[in-house]
Amino acid sequence: MNHALLKIGDVARLTHSTTRALRLYERRRMIHSCGRTAGGMRLFTHDTVPVVHTIRALQVTGLTLSDIATALVHTDACGKVRQLIERKRSHWQQICQDIQQKITGLDELLSCCPPAREREPCTAMEKIGVDPVPRVNRIIGRHQETVPCQPIRSWK
Repeated sequence: MNHALLKIGDVARLTHSTTRALRLYERRRMIHSCGRTAGGMRLFTHDTVPVVHTIRALQVTGLTLSDIATALVHTDACGKVRQLIERKRSHWQQICQDIQQKITGLDELLSCCPPAREREPCTAMEKIGVDPVPRVNRIIGRHQETVPCQPIRSWK
């Protein structure tokens, strides 16, 4: 066997990947095996290791495998890769803005909720237009207390 070739498990170990991920990258034509052992195990050249490191580094940035495959094909065309990265950055920027709007809305609701008001109507729910939970008076002996209505349970 040629010692310059690496078994799939060796590539997985060197790149901190799984053999399953490497097979996926190969199916998507992002890496290429150069043969198989007598037992059918995939073999790769040492050049595969930096490619897998690149794939994993780009995945961390939020690029999809499809995006990464495109980038790997166009490594000699910086303009195409830049457009891809700009498009993905814009996508993530929009998601961040959406999340920030949600956080702002939650902060506004929290500002309506003073702590330790467990037995009072929720002012945050009132702020968004939800009526307080309907309550009924319950008489126990000589004492009367107001308690929330119990929801009607569905018959099974």
